[in-house]
Amino acid sequence: MDIIEMARELGRAIQKDERYIKMLAASAATEKSPELSTRMSRFSELRNELNREIVKDEKERDQDQINKLDEELRTLYEAITTAPEMVAYNQAKAELESALNFISQIVSGSANGQDPDLIEQQVSCSGSCSSCGGCH
Repeated sequence: MDIIEMARELGRAIQKDERYIKMLAASAATEKSPELSTRMSRFSELRNELNREIVKDEKERDQDQINKLDEELRTLYEAITTAPEMVAYNQAKAELESALNFISQIVSGSANGQDPDLIEQQVSCSGSCSSCGGCH
């Protein structure tokens, strides 16, 4: 088996991994939530409305409207990101990304001459908790 076929085999194994399956299920749950879908649609509408207001020339721009839209967007964003379905999705996605990052570390380390059996997972903080697999 050549390394390309091994990579394809790895791809198939990833798709059978519990973290991948959990992420797919969590993604489906976010799509099936009518409340979350409504909030996300409204968020998109508000963002577009805010952008339209911001790009107006200075004489036509309504700063009170901008502030109102911005506050409404922030409130809606908080409601979206704290929805149980979205929290579960972000956690499942972070777990899968952590595993994929480790796989990448093993492949890269091996290509640089390291013993693949001795490569340990390196966790670094990007500062973004949304993409984090957890603090270690």
